[in-house]
Formats: sequence, C-alpha cells, structure tokens
Amino acid sequence: EDIGMLIGFGYTVKQISEITGISERTIYRYMPDTLKDKERAEKISEAMKSKSEVVRKELTAVSSYPKTQETTVQFDKTDFLHIQQQIAQQLTECEGCGRRVHRTRLKIVKGKLLCPLCRGEKPQPPQRERRVKVTKSKDTWQHRKAQMQPQHSQMELAVLEKLNALGVPVETDVPFCLQRTIPDFYFPTKNVAVYLDGPVHKGREDRDENQRELLARLYGITVVSISYERHSVQEAERIIQEIREAIQ
Repeated sequence: EDIGMLIGFGYTVKQISEITGISERTIYRYMPDTLKDKERAEKISEAMKSKSEVVRKELTAVSSYPKTQETTVQFDKTDFLHIQQQIAQQLTECEGCGRRVHRTRLKIVKGKLLCPLCRGEKPQPPQRERRVKVTKSKDTWQHRKAQMQPQHSQMELAVLEKLNALGVPVETDVPFCLQRTIPDFYFPTKNVAVYLDGPVHKGREDRDENQRELLARLYGITVVSISYERHSVQEAERIIQEIREAIQ
C-alpha cells in the first residue's frame, strides 16, 4: 500500500527504491500493469535519450576535426568578363535574321551584311582528312647533267688553277666523239690533250691507251699522259712543268 501511495504521488521506481530501500524488482512486482508499462516506456525513452546523446557527442567530436583543404579552381570574374568582351567584339549582327555571328562569316549582298544562312548557303559537311602521299622527288635535268659530267680530282683542280694563273688558254670537259673520251685538259691553240693518271687510273690502262691512240689518229691531237701517285704541291709543280714543255 505504501508503494502504491508513493507511486500515486508521482515517485519513480528508482526514487521509491532509494527512499524505502526496497529493490526495484520488488517494487515492480507490486505495481499495477498500467504503471509497469508506463515505467518501462520511460526507461526505454531514457535509454534511447542517453544513446542519442552519445551519438551526438561522437558526431560533435568528428565535426571538430580539422578539415582537409580541397583544391578548387576558382574562375576570376574579371577574366570571364574580359573574355566575354573579346567575343562580343568579334560578333556582328546579321541584317537579315538579326543573329550575331562572327564578322568573318558576313558578306555584303545587295547592300546588306548577311550571314551564310540568309545568303542561302548550305552548311558544308565536315571534310575527311586526306593523307598526303609522300612521293620521291624526281631528278631534274640539272641534277642528271651534274651526275653525267666528269668529276675533277684535287690534282686536276690544282693544275687548272696554276694554268689559269700563268695565263695559258685551256679548256676542261671537252668531249671527243669516238668512244667518248674526255681529257683532263685540252689546249686548243696547241691542239694538245693532257690526261692525269692518278690512282683511279690503275686497272684500266689498256682501255685508256686505246682511246687516246684513236683520239690522236682521228683528230690529230697530241696526247700527253702524266702519271702521279698522290696529290702534293711537289707533284703539281712537276706536272705543270711537263705540260709547259708539251705545249711549247
């Protein structure tokens, strides 16, 4: 009866247990069923409340952690306005449809600036990229002529320079039609042909000799063959001396 009276005054099971010293289990045993359900609901709500408090504290602790810096690209408004102004300067209003198009696409038709659509031009489909075939360059006649001309050795060039310095009239690369032989030097005033036989001459002495004999017989040319081992200043002086003796 005392427990019922205390419950009637609004005391909780825990408070009654502290006042009377009776265990909470015993107090529950003598409580009416309706009060038991109410007390149970209050206990559950308190447990949920305490649990939610713990969760809220954990969330507060997590939110207090220092945030990591996120790199975000911020577009400057002044730059954006500057770009807009540049684009606007390139656009001009079409006097036919009123659309603003790039000024390079406008043309004057009957005194009006018209866009391609107002001019009746159809938009062209995008063209496929064409692969350009790389062709080998063809030899020009100048290139072939240079290949056909005889190449002069260092000795020939050195002797020619000396002859020009002495004022001796001489020609080079003068072809004679027999089996086509070209002497290294030809002196037209003396009708003398000079061949300089260097290391390249070795191995074809017989053929060269036959051609030179035929040249002398058909054209009446005096043929002079001068051999040398390698290019040197002394050899060039010797060859010049022999040529001067031949054309005197």
